[in-house]
Amino acid sequence: MTTDNRSTILKEAVTLLLKNLVNADWVGIVIFETDATTYNSKLVRATSDNITKLINYVKGNEPRGSTNYQAAFSAANNLLRDSIYDENNSPCKTFIMFLTDGSPTTGLQSQSELTAHIDSLDYLKKAIIFSYSLGSGSAVDIPKAFACMRGGIFERIDNVSDLNKKMNSYFVALSLGMNVTKALWVEPYIDASGLGEMTTCSIPVYDRSVTPIRLIGVIGIDILMDTFYKVETSKDVITKKLISKSMSACTNSDATECQINTLRDENYRCSVYDGSCNMVQIDWTTCPNALSNVFCNTMRSGVVVKDSCCSTTPQTCTKSQIIDGFFAKLNILAFIMIILFLV
Repeated sequence: MTTDNRSTILKEAVTLLLKNLVNADWVGIVIFETDATTYNSKLVRATSDNITKLINYVKGNEPRGSTNYQAAFSAANNLLRDSIYDENNSPCKTFIMFLTDGSPTTGLQSQSELTAHIDSLDYLKKAIIFSYSLGSGSAVDIPKAFACMRGGIFERIDNVSDLNKKMNSYFVALSLGMNVTKALWVEPYIDASGLGEMTTCSIPVYDRSVTPIRLIGVIGIDILMDTFYKVETSKDVITKKLISKSMSACTNSDATECQINTLRDENYRCSVYDGSCNMVQIDWTTCPNALSNVFCNTMRSGVVVKDSCCSTTPQTCTKSQIIDGFFAKLNILAFIMIILFLV
């Protein structure tokens, strides 16, 4: 990192992503400069305690040294290798979030060498890579190539104010074409209104009138942990069973590369735009919710009658209509995944 602004963007971006994980997820962090270091030798479960530690770990690191892309991906490969048979085995999807503020200055440095290096790493072969270049003037070509070679999306983030909009491409891409049919559970927590310890059970709701199907929202219910303690007194046993149920909900996306390509910024698409495939339209100007067009379409077909962020005249949603952060968390609930932050 070379400027305070880029360092701030980095830390805010990682914090945003970490806060949208649930305890059925696994996560690791790789920080790379002249060399690469990891938070832990293995992935850790995304419990609330671990998330707090990870956020503090990231915020406690300051920019220094060179930029070594090669070491970053090698460390990520080793992290996955050493975690692959741990506890509940590997999740059904592996995501790498690659964040950088500059071009490689040590180790392999050309695009062809680096992409070949990633191809040579066995534990990254099925990983989906999302790349983010932080700050104006940051690298584009090589991080974009990483995303394109692994079915992800590249974004350039110039300011902290751009984070929510840019990161939503990640959340939308994760949910695109998914069809989760089993309920998902979150880590037990203390209810803010004073009801006590509880968990939340939820299931995604999709717009199936479009192809690929798209996530609209979620139906959920809060359940007091006392209900479970009547049949099992151990919180650890209950939590492990809830995690197991959430992990069984894993499913694959039927979205095509052409459809993923429509999500990419028109300046950073991975292939020539093909207007013949089913588009995934996102309109950031009329509503901060990334799924505004889905709400608009279903509303006009008579399915949704309220809480829409659209009209014949472009408008901005009121605060009560915005489900931005809520939407992001629900997307994460729909996947069992590993996320690596390469910063």
